[in-house]
Amino acid sequence: MKTKVNSLIKYYEINNSSTAEQISKKIRRNTVKSMDSTYVKEIMQNVEKNKDKALLRYTSKFDKVKLLPNELRVSKKEINFPIFRS
Repeated sequence: MKTKVNSLIKYYEINNSSTAEQISKKIRRNTVKSMDSTYVKEIMQNVEKNKDKALLRYTSKFDKVKLLPNELRVSKKEINFPIFRS
């Protein structure tokens, strides 16, 4: 099994000799590191404190999309879309 890294996303190339257990262990091992959760907490705190300004900054940084404040509105229909409900 080979690993390719592209920015924040890791891609795993699986060959026929890889077992499901090997694949599962490899993915779990590389999923969440303690620094990741610390970084996520910092982002959440920043968004809570700085609201839309922080959200726009992170959207630009991670999604590579420049949005204006008026583009952050979400309709009730979008909020109630089944994929976002658990």
